[in-house]
Amino acid sequence: MKAHRHRSGLIEQLRLVRDIEITQSALVEAAEFHSPEVMELLLARNRDIEITERILVTTAENQSSVVMERLLARDPNIKIAETLLLVAMRNWQHGKELMKLLL
Repeated sequence: MKAHRHRSGLIEQLRLVRDIEITQSALVEAAEFHSPEVMELLLARNRDIEITERILVTTAENQSSVVMERLLARDPNIKIAETLLLVAMRNWQHGKELMKLLL
């Protein structure tokens, strides 16, 4: 319950604060945070940010296929690296859905 309140507070702060620069590092942190809502808010703030392999791998480790699908939709030319597939396979909760999406 405490984590949910913390996440809700963070989401509310992100909605209110407009002058934060959204970087690739911020997206990696959001992927580690297990929050699709936070990732969505950050992506909406910087539509031109490059989706790197590090962002994808961290997402595959910690997120659902929904978040991965949104990241991949931003750039149809993203290359699916072997590392990404290996990490997705090890995601015990969402690995099957991630692999369907990535293959």
